[in-house]
Amino acid sequence: NDFFGIAPVEAAALDPQQRLLLQASWRALEDAGIDPRSLAGTPTGVFVGMMSSEWSNLQMLDFAGVSAFRGAGSGYFMAANRISYHLNLTGPSMAIDSACSSSLIAVHQGCAALRSGDADTVIAAGANLLLTPALSIFYTQAGLSAPDGRCKPFGQRADGIGRGEGVAAVVLRRLDDAVAESQPIYAVVKSSVANHDGRSNGITAPSRRSQVELMRRALSLAGVEASQIGFVEAHGTGTLLGDMIEANALGDVHKARGGEPCLLGSVKGNIGHTEGSAGIAAFI
Repeated sequence: NDFFGIAPVEAAALDPQQRLLLQASWRALEDAGIDPRSLAGTPTGVFVGMMSSEWSNLQMLDFAGVSAFRGAGSGYFMAANRISYHLNLTGPSMAIDSACSSSLIAVHQGCAALRSGDADTVIAAGANLLLTPALSIFYTQAGLSAPDGRCKPFGQRADGIGRGEGVAAVVLRRLDDAVAESQPIYAVVKSSVANHDGRSNGITAPSRRSQVELMRRALSLAGVEASQIGFVEAHGTGTLLGDMIEANALGDVHKARGGEPCLLGSVKGNIGHTEGSAGIAAFI
């Protein structure tokens, strides 16, 4: 808490996701060759993907114990705002909840902020800690949980989701700016798109048609042919319906390709489904 200038009594009331996001953001900036203190007063944006705020539920429903520190230490909004506040960043700052895609949409919005000039540097992050059994019970009641607690993406034994935890952050910059400042570049985002399935056969069920349209639009904006793609990092949760629809959608996009096959994977097979931070985990 001393490092970020937070009083001990306030630190004790913070959602642990906020604490970990502060640390991850600082380390990501250092890894990008940026002194975090040098960004003070700059239009640096912060976009954080989160799907649950279980800490908030635990703290704010204890009515007798609610305090100013508990209030400011809880909630989605403060996950991004706290990073901006403690690093004195003046760009757009927001938490995003679009369920499992939350932190990937954070990357998408960060790219948009760079293109529009709203920000010159962006921290895109995701956080997911399992603090109550609530979502585990929901997944089980909805028939989505793997009995062994493991995701088995696209496998014959795939039988549901195994939950995971994770907090991660990346730094996004316009390519010319990163090259000009000799910063390390791990990857170039050639396009970034988002859509919604619209009506499907159930509100939790994906749409093959919408996924195909999205992938084709991403390829078109990037100026890339499907045949040039060597690897796809999929959503790949290990659910029978979701994996089947995603694999068939990918098949529709890649069916005309010749030559080398396109490899398919999902990091969820290694670390589980990290929900609000699943997108940033896949991105990394």
